[in-house]
Amino acid sequence: MKVPEKYPEHQKLRAIREKSQEVGSFIEWLRDSKKFVFAQWMDVEYEDEDIFTEEKTKHTCNELVPQPLCIEKTLAEYFGIDLKKLEQEKRAMLEEFRQQNSKST
Repeated sequence: MKVPEKYPEHQKLRAIREKSQEVGSFIEWLRDSKKFVFAQWMDVEYEDEDIFTEEKTKHTCNELVPQPLCIEKTLAEYFGIDLKKLEQEKRAMLEEFRQQNSKST
């Protein structure tokens, strides 16, 4: 089924569907079967207290911090799909479908 030109995000999505599904399945396999954890280097601030003087000092360390990974958002970003525009197009499609159905009944 061809997607009308007035829905460009859906056209992009359709063009990359197979590749996107394959990449998404691979990420799920890494996460679920191989127990990979996605992480990011971040500056983490710590506060220490001297037990004798009760003085507090702050310092920052660059640490690898586990990050949740939303596969849908990550794939959309990678493949250049705007999820907000995609949702707007879905709503427009539904409205168009409703109007067509109300005319035929």
